[in-house]
Amino acid sequence: MDVLGRSNKKKQKWRKAGGRHNKIRKKMAGQQKMPSIGYRSPRLVRRTIDGKLPVLINNINDLKNAQNENAILIASKVGGKKRIEIARMAKEKGIKIINLDIEKIISENKENKPEEKENPKEKTKWT
Repeated sequence: MDVLGRSNKKKQKWRKAGGRHNKIRKKMAGQQKMPSIGYRSPRLVRRTIDGKLPVLINNINDLKNAQNENAILIASKVGGKKRIEIARMAKEKGIKIINLDIEKIISENKENKPEEKENPKEKTKWT
């Protein structure tokens, strides 16, 4: 989209500050921190959440492949009913779900569960 000399932005990525009077390069107080080697986390805990490798779950079959040493994330596209089923299966397997409170969702489901409707054909007057 070129409108009056404006074009699409470049890919947003870190570029080292190199200006003559740049306050970030000089590491002055009150400025942004400049990335450096010391900010990296140890290799054992890198890409882990509470010491467990996260696995994205899109359906129940994905959960069957997950092990206890994994922490699972339920994808945002998963609906409410499947989310509850996945939560129940994860509780049985003893797997932690990071982005969902298992106890809360299961207890809410039991409270809000609609009562089974009676079949209207069985209550007819003439049968």
